[in-house]
Amino acid sequence: MRKILLPSAIGVVMMSATLTPAAAAGPTVHSSTSLRTGKPQEQISTPTDAVDVQRCRDASPVRTTLAAGRRSRGTHVTGTLPSAVRFFTLPTGAEDNGSLAKATETGIGEGRRLGVHVTGTVGDGPHGQEGTGTGDFDFYRLRARAGQTITAKITTSSMDSALTLYDATGHALARADDSAGTLNPTLISRVPRSGTYHLMVAGSGSAPADPSDSGSGGGAPGENGAYTLSLSATLVRTQHYALHLRAGDVIGAAVDGSPDKVAVYGPDGTEDEGSTGNVAHNHPASSPLPSGKISLDDVAATDGWYCIAVSGDTRGSYRLKTLVTRPHLEGRGQEQTIFLDYDGARIDPSVFASSGLPVTPGLRTTSPLSAFLDAWGLPAGAKEPLADAITANVRQKLQTDLEDSGINQRLGVRILDSVHDPDPGVAKDVDRVVIGGTIEETDLPTLGVTSSIDPGNFDASDTSIVMLDLLSGPAEDSISLNHYLTPSSDRITFISTVVANLVSHELGHALGNWHTAADGTSTLMDNDDTFLSMGADGVGGTADDDAPQTFGTDTFTDADGLTGMQDAAVRTAYALSR
Repeated sequence: MRKILLPSAIGVVMMSATLTPAAAAGPTVHSSTSLRTGKPQEQISTPTDAVDVQRCRDASPVRTTLAAGRRSRGTHVTGTLPSAVRFFTLPTGAEDNGSLAKATETGIGEGRRLGVHVTGTVGDGPHGQEGTGTGDFDFYRLRARAGQTITAKITTSSMDSALTLYDATGHALARADDSAGTLNPTLISRVPRSGTYHLMVAGSGSAPADPSDSGSGGGAPGENGAYTLSLSATLVRTQHYALHLRAGDVIGAAVDGSPDKVAVYGPDGTEDEGSTGNVAHNHPASSPLPSGKISLDDVAATDGWYCIAVSGDTRGSYRLKTLVTRPHLEGRGQEQTIFLDYDGARIDPSVFASSGLPVTPGLRTTSPLSAFLDAWGLPAGAKEPLADAITANVRQKLQTDLEDSGINQRLGVRILDSVHDPDPGVAKDVDRVVIGGTIEETDLPTLGVTSSIDPGNFDASDTSIVMLDLLSGPAEDSISLNHYLTPSSDRITFISTVVANLVSHELGHALGNWHTAADGTSTLMDNDDTFLSMGADGVGGTADDDAPQTFGTDTFTDADGLTGMQDAAVRTAYALSR
């Protein structure tokens, strides 16, 4: 994975939409400040629509304010989501239901049927592990009208599952693979036109090359498992709550109860972040941001009104917790230190437990950077120039680029390394990145990992590691940098660029950023292979290499169960506020 002066007032305003006459009483708000109640206003929207933030603010029935000198303010709201969905229980679909034409018919969209519950098993079809082994897929057919929202929720304890929504022609419209804090994904998608749609349940990482052919999968060992699916198509009800934020404010919101999604919209009405899982699962223990069945985190890019939306397809009560606070180090006379350790380290993999990787506790010794030089065709004397180049690249991304952006005038960070600076040990406010080590040494099956995802930088002493065994492997392996090196390559430049991209990516997690999608926009938080940075010639260390990666704005990846646009430069710059 990843892992000043306080404003005199931060306003927090909440609005509950009245979607049925029974909802007219509005929400109950728990706060130590005085409240002004008013009549809620009816509103129906879908969880993927842009939000009218002005309307969200003006119709709000209650207001709270943050007293001067306070660093944070939390508020609790209780409410009820109405729902017109009555769920019918279907018998388990017969195999083979692994393609569009063979899909199990749900009856959704016919008559008054809007939702179903059904159980199934991935892996028991003719193309599962007991059959051809190409992969088993369970398809479900439903109908929806333009503007309706299709909601699919998987519950399983025996498999890592994924959901994909197709239109009638087999074009994939949406995908959900995990939700934050759980392997049970939730897919929520508003459909653009009336027609027939298909929802596919599969093992994570498994998909058909052609959804019309149930035998076209590429194989997915370990995908077997039983599941329960909840599926609906309806006008999902959404309730909105407005908050006035200042640039750099860190916002957390958590919901317990019936909702399926919580989202925050910026002043322009577009979705900053939507969540169907508990992002707080990846926060450090020291983070004050709230945790719940569903939670989100965000950092305000500009002053203005923001809107939190709570939505779901099931009737029931809920409790919403919000917290607005400032970055941890801001105004405390401290700045973040980042220490790059090239000399090998003693590290306990259990510090990465929240990443979802399998970890085995116990101190491990990792190999230093120098142990990998020969595999890259570099002499022993190349350690210092390579380390210097990596450090310079990281300093460019974490300091110079962010200072030049002008996002945060109080940005403060020191970047040190083990080649030129004494080891600060376990000193306070030091993020440590170990650059070296192998999968065998750590039992961590990854290139890199960090100990938490920390918007607001509330634990300023994170640990990260970027391992070098795969990157220095045989040239026939496409993950190895040797695959892209030729006699004409500038090896120091290419290797340092790639390693610095990975180091900055892990530091990005530690400073509050989530993964972003492999969608053609190359940014540091992407979870694809763009960190390799070679250009169109396919050779690393040439004039054709890609421009340096930076923290930028990009869409969240479905692998984290998040939607919306992440501004990683804003999150990082304010995490480094002093």
